[in-house]
Amino acid sequence: MGPRATINVPESTGRDGAMDHVVKRQNSGRAGAACRHLFSGEKGSWYLAKDVTGVYIVFIPDLATGRDVRRMNIEDVLVAGGPERRELLQLIGTLVD
Repeated sequence: MGPRATINVPESTGRDGAMDHVVKRQNSGRAGAACRHLFSGEKGSWYLAKDVTGVYIVFIPDLATGRDVRRMNIEDVLVAGGPERRELLQLIGTLVD
């Protein structure tokens, strides 16, 4: 079983509404207005998300990794590197001619 949304109990899980939105998108395959898939790898999937607090990156790990869902600043992803950084830079590059 994949990740589950926690709209009814976000405070008990440490997750917020935008991450729930990402999980719903991942489980249903439907795109929502608040997130965009960036990259999927062996350890999980990365999303660019936006809510009332701003724009950020969400990492949803595969269950086998035992990791938790993480919310990160865009700057941290750009500094850390990796394939998710490359995908984020390519997305940013599409915004200019």
